[in-house]
Amino acid sequence: YRCACYNPTPSDYAAYELKVIQLLHRHGLRAVLMAGRIVWRIATELIGYDGDLKTRMLEMVTAGPTEHDRLYQVTLISNGEIHYTDDMLSSDAEDVICGLCKLSTEQAKQTEDATWWPRQLQWIGSGMDTGPWSPWNES
Repeated sequence: YRCACYNPTPSDYAAYELKVIQLLHRHGLRAVLMAGRIVWRIATELIGYDGDLKTRMLEMVTAGPTEHDRLYQVTLISNGEIHYTDDMLSSDAEDVICGLCKLSTEQAKQTEDATWWPRQLQWIGSGMDTGPWSPWNES
């Protein structure tokens, strides 16, 4: 939480980047890549998008759900005894990636949300959400 008068600095942004990179190293990288849209773009920017990494990320996505990280898994279909799961990013993790910061307000027990980037749910369905990320999104 920050006070309503909070004015972010370059050091704050660097701390945000570090927090996202730590999240990606701990868990959820495949879930981030599968989420697509703006959280995918933020993650690929912070990871460093080069040919080798692109190949590894593609392999990770096509390899299927992670077996060791149940925190980021959701059951898609349950048919009798067979359960199909896939990796899914939690809304809390999406908020970390988008840089959510809670700001206190002058109203007791109320907060205001501020983010470095639009939140995934705000992005989906907005005029900027054209489906696959494109050069138009970068301009």
